[in-house]
Amino acid sequence: MKPVVSVVMAAYNHEPFIEYAIQSVLNQTLSDFELIIVDDASRDQTVAKIRTFEDPRIRFIGFEQNQGQFVATNHGISLAQGQYIAILNSDDAFLPEKLEAQVAFLEKHSAVGAVFSDVQVINETGQDFTNTEHFYYHIFHHQPNRSRFEWLNHFFYKGNCLCHPSVLVRKACHDKLGLYDTRFCKLADMQFWVRLCLAYDMHILPETLTQFRVLPHEANASGNRPENEVIGAWEHYRLLEQYLAIQDLETYHQVFPEAPMPPSAALISGFIALEALKMKKRYAHQRFAIQTLFKTFEDPKIAHQLEEATGFTDEDLRKAIVESDIFNIRELKTQQSLL
Repeated sequence: MKPVVSVVMAAYNHEPFIEYAIQSVLNQTLSDFELIIVDDASRDQTVAKIRTFEDPRIRFIGFEQNQGQFVATNHGISLAQGQYIAILNSDDAFLPEKLEAQVAFLEKHSAVGAVFSDVQVINETGQDFTNTEHFYYHIFHHQPNRSRFEWLNHFFYKGNCLCHPSVLVRKACHDKLGLYDTRFCKLADMQFWVRLCLAYDMHILPETLTQFRVLPHEANASGNRPENEVIGAWEHYRLLEQYLAIQDLETYHQVFPEAPMPPSAALISGFIALEALKMKKRYAHQRFAIQTLFKTFEDPKIAHQLEEATGFTDEDLRKAIVESDIFNIRELKTQQSLL
């Protein structure tokens, strides 16, 4: 018989934590699951640690070459037989009642596509993470429940606040929407949340059911390192393109209730771009806005309608391009003058 839940774990160089992560799944009060572990060509003793477990519910796949977390995760999901998909990073953990509580919720709420939980943030030794200045100290805690439209609004203006390993998602959602976009190496989860919320509601259980580990020296895959900031800004820009899937005025109004209302559905993309353009200090939003408006002005009829509705002209677009300086021309010129 097929299991109720498929737990998908992408593993990579987590020798100190992998046993704890696996055992946290085996300790679940809901026992009807399979655990699919995809090792992404670890170079340490991660695979040796995995092989010490003999539980028949574990399925192990080892990549010969490193391909990335979301490639490994997608491979695991493609093999999943469960009705529900849980994601667990190989340095994080589930608390014992996680799967039972989340399955019970989804069984009772057929319109909800995914359910999350509150999160205990831990350090490398498994103790409570105590750095109150760190981004991860508070971002996941006590997030309120929102409608799918409110979540789309939050993601647009404020970003992600959902903990990936806390999710349980219906496999039917992946069947309909597809897997994670593997072009995204940092924000593939958030990009999927946006796609998900365009079609399904989500819910957060207030119980703490997931442990998220923060490693020293920003060693997490999503750690605050310069290269991650660069990649993250680019991926955030591409992620915002998902909002262009909004094609009807009712959805637009529910996602952007405080924004100006387009007079017709043909102007929705332009109005979304103008909302992004207001966020002057957000590189991704500026890039998205300029790209979208540039595309909008390709059609003279739509450009004229946008100008009539908002007063925004092609000259304003040129000013926005200069002001945003998304290619850092001014800084490069300054550096060159100092050589």
